[in-house]
Amino acid sequence: MSATATITREDYLAKLAQQMNERGRNGLQQRVMSLALGLKRTSYPGLLYYHTQDSRKCPVGFPDVQIVIPERERVIVAELKRERQRPTVEQAAWLDAYAVADAVEVYLWRPQHLLSGVIHRLLCDVPVSDEPTGRWLEGGVVGDPYSSPRKRGGAP
Repeated sequence: MSATATITREDYLAKLAQQMNERGRNGLQQRVMSLALGLKRTSYPGLLYYHTQDSRKCPVGFPDVQIVIPERERVIVAELKRERQRPTVEQAAWLDAYAVADAVEVYLWRPQHLLSGVIHRLLCDVPVSDEPTGRWLEGGVVGDPYSSPRKRGGAP
């Protein structure tokens, strides 16, 4: 009889998050786009999603994702990163600049935020954190200010 190792749901999701790339067929970028476009079909027909296909044609550090949901009067800007990867100085500068605008929500999204449902809840306008902050939010909760972006404006 062999011993069977058990793994918790949290450990399993953490392992999947570590293995997920930012880009690629099953990467974070593709999955966030699929989620946003699915919400466009089912809930928010006016939703607009933009992701630069060739970042060499954009300013250095320009955020990965821009989502506008007119039905909810929301503008979302997100930088996508692998687990433990930090935004570059240029990416942080763009996120800081967007964060000054009160009407713009600015996030750093990682695979763990997708797999745990945080991104889905944010896009569906379900509050993830009511904690006010002057820094961007990682996923939807206050994180390390040097590795996570700001939410809805405010000085650092």
